[in-house]
Amino acid sequence: YAHYPDDTHQDHLNCSKTVSAAARPRGNNSVNEIYLYESPSTKKFEPHIFVEISPEHLQKKIEALKCYRTQIEKGIINLEAIQIQAKLHGIRHKSKNYMEAFAPNHILKRL
Repeated sequence: YAHYPDDTHQDHLNCSKTVSAAARPRGNNSVNEIYLYESPSTKKFEPHIFVEISPEHLQKKIEALKCYRTQIEKGIINLEAIQIQAKLHGIRHKSKNYMEAFAPNHILKRL
């Protein structure tokens, strides 16, 4: 998992580029899958993969994000918006559950 590359935060952008370069396909030693996720500083996110998550998983995510107190205090991370977005992804994909959205960097399937 890595940040989506269309990001205004230079650390997120550089992390995304580094992960993509380090995990590029190289024969049998390749990383098979890299999924990119949206952060508060992502400009334009274009997800293509949606994964159902339970309310308990969403709550774990919210609890983990609470560790970023200064980002919450500055209004950069909005915990309510994250929960609403997960619900909207579920509604749009006709799920009764929450959903996480990802964009594939690459997915390699071995035959």
